[in-house]
Amino acid sequence: MHRALSRVAAVLCTLLLGAARPQAPARRVDRQTEHADLLRIAKASLESDTIRIRRGTLVTAGTHQFASAWTRDFLSSIRGLLAADRAETVRTQLTTILDHVREDGLLPRSLDSVDTKTRVLLGTISWFLPSFMTPWTSGIFKKFAPAIGGKLKAEYEDQYGNIAIDGNALAILGAYGYAAHTSDQGWLAPRKRRLVKVFRFYDSKKDAAGLISQPAFSDWKDSLKREGPTFLTNVLYQRAGRALAADPDVPGQIDAAALDAHAATVRRAFFDEKTGLFRATLDRPAPQPTGPWAWFTKGLVRAPPAPTIDLDDNLLAIDTGFVPADSAEGKALYLSLRASDLWPKDDVPGAVTQKYPTGDKSWMVRMVGLSGYHDKLYWSWIMAKAAKVAHRMGDDAEADRILAELTRMAKRDGAIAEVYDPAQEHKPWRTWAYVSESPFLAGAAAVVETLHAVR
Repeated sequence: MHRALSRVAAVLCTLLLGAARPQAPARRVDRQTEHADLLRIAKASLESDTIRIRRGTLVTAGTHQFASAWTRDFLSSIRGLLAADRAETVRTQLTTILDHVREDGLLPRSLDSVDTKTRVLLGTISWFLPSFMTPWTSGIFKKFAPAIGGKLKAEYEDQYGNIAIDGNALAILGAYGYAAHTSDQGWLAPRKRRLVKVFRFYDSKKDAAGLISQPAFSDWKDSLKREGPTFLTNVLYQRAGRALAADPDVPGQIDAAALDAHAATVRRAFFDEKTGLFRATLDRPAPQPTGPWAWFTKGLVRAPPAPTIDLDDNLLAIDTGFVPADSAEGKALYLSLRASDLWPKDDVPGAVTQKYPTGDKSWMVRMVGLSGYHDKLYWSWIMAKAAKVAHRMGDDAEADRILAELTRMAKRDGAIAEVYDPAQEHKPWRTWAYVSESPFLAGAAAVVETLHAVR
C-alpha cells in the first residue's frame, strides 16, 4: 500500500510541476516537426491497407494474414481515418457494413470475396517464403485468395461459432462520429432505424444485473475466454447508447434513465478500490464438484483466478468519456494508472496486462507461440492510445516520451506493425508460425488519431 501511495505521489508531483513549468512558445511547432516522420509512416501504412471496390475504397486490417475487411479493426480505426482525411473510405465501408445487418441485429465480423480462413492461412505462409519463390507462389495466391472484389460475403461467426460482440457498439459510435466530423446528416438520417436495431441486439445479452454478458472469445481479445460481463463491452454499449439517446430523431426511444442505471452498475461491479482502476471482468464463481465423490474432490478444487486489470480498458474509460477526463474521477483514474505496473517506469506502456491465466487462452495461439498475444505483447494501437490519454490529461512529457518510442520503431520498420516484443527493443513479434501483421490498420489509425490530438 505504501509503495502504491508513493508512486501516486510521485506521478502527482510530476504532473503538477509539469503544469506549473512555463513552456516555450515554439514547443507546439517543434512537436509537429518531431512527429512528422511518424505521421508520414502511419499514413503510408493506411494507404497500404487500402483497396478499391466498385462503390469506392475499403481498408483491410493488414496486407498479409489480415488482408480481409475485418469489421472491428475498421470501426476502431474510424477516428484515425477521419483525421487522415479518409472520410470517403469511412463512408463507403460503414455503408457496406450496415447493408449487412443480420436479422437479429448482429453485424458481420468480416467482409471478403473469399473465405477469410483461406486468406489468413495463405497470408501467414507468405511471410515465411523466400523471395525467389514469389514468381511461382503469386499465381497460387491469386487463385485461392485474390484481392477483394466482386460480391462481398459477410461472415458473422468464425468456424467455432464466435461473433464480434463489440462490433455493434463500435458501429454506432463510428456512424455518429463520421456524421459529426463531416456534417453528413444526409447519410446518417436514413440509417438511424438500422442503428437502433444494431443496438437492440444487446437486449438479449443482458444478465440479471443489466450488464451485457458476452460469449467466450468474442471481443477484441478474441484469443481469450472472456465470457460473462466485461468492462470493455459494457463501456462500449454505454457510449453507443448515449449517442443514440442524445439524438432526438432516433426512432424508438432509448431509455436514458436505464443507461444511467447501467453506468452506475458498471462502476459498482468493475471498480477496484484497492488499485483505483477498473477490472476487466468480474469474479468467477468457484467450481462446485458434483457426483458421489464431491465430498472428497471439494478440497482439491482451486479457487478461480482473480480478474485482471487491463491497460486498454482504463484508457478506454477516459478516451470515450465514460470517465470524464476533466473530472476528479478522471484525474484519479489516470494517476492510479500511471502509478500501476501497467505503466512501467523503465519502458513505455503498451501491453494489455501482465498475464491472463493460461487456461483462458485459445489452444491455437498457444500452439503457434502467441501465448502472450493479448496480455504481454505490446500493441501499436495501445501505445498510441496511451500517448493520447496522457496528452488529454495534461501529461505532455509522457505523451512525447511514448511518441518518441513509436517514432523510433516506425522509422526502423518502415511501417506501423501489429504487436511487438517488449524484450527485444519492441521489434515486431515473430515465432516459428506467426509474424506480426504489418502494416497494421488499427495501429496506424491510432497513431494518426493521436498525432491529430496532440498538434
